[in-house]
Amino acid sequence: MRSCLFGLNWVGDVIMSFPALTRAAEIAGEPVEIVTRPGLAPLYKLIPAAGTVHAIDTRQPFWSLLPALVAIRKRSCARVIVLPRSFRTAFQAFLCGGRRRGYAGEWRSAFLHEAVPVPSWAERVHESFLHLGLVDDTTLGDPPAAPYAPLPRLAPPEADAAERTRQRLGLPPAGGYVVFAPGAAFGEIKRWPAERFAALGRHLLSHHGLPVVLSGSAGEAPLTSSIALDIGNGAIDLAGRTSLDELFHLLSGARLLVCNDSGTMHLGAALGTPLVVPVGPTDMRRTGPMSPDAIIVTGAPCPDGVPCRRKNCRHGHRRCLESVTSDAVIAAAERRLSAPAFPRERSIP
Repeated sequence: MRSCLFGLNWVGDVIMSFPALTRAAEIAGEPVEIVTRPGLAPLYKLIPAAGTVHAIDTRQPFWSLLPALVAIRKRSCARVIVLPRSFRTAFQAFLCGGRRRGYAGEWRSAFLHEAVPVPSWAERVHESFLHLGLVDDTTLGDPPAAPYAPLPRLAPPEADAAERTRQRLGLPPAGGYVVFAPGAAFGEIKRWPAERFAALGRHLLSHHGLPVVLSGSAGEAPLTSSIALDIGNGAIDLAGRTSLDELFHLLSGARLLVCNDSGTMHLGAALGTPLVVPVGPTDMRRTGPMSPDAIIVTGAPCPDGVPCRRKNCRHGHRRCLESVTSDAVIAAAERRLSAPAFPRERSIP
């Protein structure tokens, strides 16, 4: 049964949908076709459950997308899973034909054959379960007890290609460096202070001799540049210099990844990279990394008692994240580095 899945729109969300995609392929008996934005298309190389990827910019007006959507319609997908909860995506799926299934809301039901009610426990479980439940109809009954839906075994980057990328970027061999990702697309409220990343980098250099590779978007280059300057010799600033494929290669060889709550965090978890994550206003119960190798470092709790998940603190400060000390993150990094974690492999059986 040919199936199609409309993918989510952020790196972390795509990773959290991998259990759902794998289950959809099991139900279909074959890989699932994907509709996704061009910048996210490389992510689906990591998962064998993904078949043909239709890379189209779904933010464009529907009339400019019509030829691409009609071409998908001609492929006669019997089942269409619509993961995004927007009116726009439901309408685009309607133009693709097939029997469409997605969550109800935002006047989407008119374009869906199966408009599934959002489960009552949606705010209390990891989002991976919401995507999985939409595919296999497990949204009824009690909430799942596991911390996240099982992450399928992935197809890791090809070792020789990854090593060539590291050589071209001037990096040590796999296992010989750590990666810092100090940015966060959500904004400043999720960014652990730059001077503390730098203090951690100096510690790892002096105690372990591990070069620090700074990763980020081109827009985060001023942040990574300041941290690299503060660390000094042994810091390698790659912000804005790597494609998504190259980021796979960078993370797959890292001895450790220290990052904020971000898409890089989720990608590192998927690739099996040992993680340390300083966390402020994020509810890790809902969007935490899908990895047993992650150490989450938290500080003072929010005065409201629960993570607010807001872009701006209603109390006028960032105490939840500012209270995560350098010493606490250094201690977490030491624990991860002391564990036997390299070489590692997450490959297809």
